[in-house]
Amino acid sequence: MSIKNRINVYFAGSKAATNVLFGLLMFALIIIVNSCKFNPKEWQEHHKIVATTGMIGDALENILPENYSVHTLMGQGVDPHQYEAKPNDIDELARAETIVYNGLHLEGKMVGLFVKLKREKKVLAISDGLIENRLITTNGIQHDPHIWLDPFLWAYGIEALGQKLAHEYPEDKEEIIINTLNYTRKIRELGEWMRAEINQIPIRQRVLITSHDAFHYFGKSFGVKVDALQGISTVSEPGIRTVSSLMTMIIDKNIPAVFIESSVAKKSIQALKEACARKGYALKEGGMLFSDAMGDKKQHAETYIKMLRRNTETLVKGLTNNKENE
Repeated sequence: MSIKNRINVYFAGSKAATNVLFGLLMFALIIIVNSCKFNPKEWQEHHKIVATTGMIGDALENILPENYSVHTLMGQGVDPHQYEAKPNDIDELARAETIVYNGLHLEGKMVGLFVKLKREKKVLAISDGLIENRLITTNGIQHDPHIWLDPFLWAYGIEALGQKLAHEYPEDKEEIIINTLNYTRKIRELGEWMRAEINQIPIRQRVLITSHDAFHYFGKSFGVKVDALQGISTVSEPGIRTVSSLMTMIIDKNIPAVFIESSVAKKSIQALKEACARKGYALKEGGMLFSDAMGDKKQHAETYIKMLRRNTETLVKGLTNNKENE
């Protein structure tokens, strides 16, 4: 039985073995990559590009020529912090000519794999195109990976990515550069529209509280105070002290609403609402924001630009129309 067939059998096992199976999957792919008998050029498909997240996949769709095939590993509502590669991801990564990921440890469980694959493939991190002093450091060591939530910063990353792809594919260099300029112009125009919309929110009400700490780049760019129940990763659970301190701040500052996220369970937000209710404060749920993944057409969030427009509309409505506690 082949390695891939054995992995598929393993994946049919119990849910309790998830971590073991993920390790086996990664181990098998690394064996394939490192094998002296494996020639990746025989597996690679011409102009097949694999992206980790939907935001990166959307950028690639916009800047690459039509004859390029873009495949995204993580679909709508998927949390990249906890993403575990699936068996068919082996085929996608093995056949990819180029792999593009976020970097900054967003795809924490796959970073080691990308380092291995760099020996044989083009592996690009969009965060590599950003200046160090533009990045936010959360604990004195680790950079916040949620760079796409600041459209101006994201545009810089995409420009650098476009330059790299133009270098890797010189036959399409001119088209890639033109597409990159057009797409980043649209993103910057979106950012200016977002700024005008957010400025409608009274300054004292520009406080964004969500499930996890994804919106610091957004807050820094648009003058919004950001707080959350979890850290930049969704792995840790919020403690009682965190809920209590946020509850106190919400009541003291008369914050009208908190927001859930499409890729994060809402139980921590529900616990915060219940804590406020016990103090006689009716905290509202302002709506759902898209943080680590895009949405679908029904949600009007199936592209990066639509996702940020939807987030902005939800935020403005949630923080300006909830006056019941005043």
